[in-house]
Amino acid sequence: MRRVERATTLRDLLLGVLVDGRRLWLTARLRRGDRVVVFPIVSGG
Repeated sequence: MRRVERATTLRDLLLGVLVDGRRLWLTARLRRGDRVVVFPIVSGG
């Protein structure tokens, strides 16, 4: 577990998501058959 060292949002801690090789926003809609790669979640704190 890590403690937050400065004010931030959860979105700032997420490194990203690839869908079919494209980096998309976290709110992107997925379609059946999409290949999803989720990067490590915590990038700072």
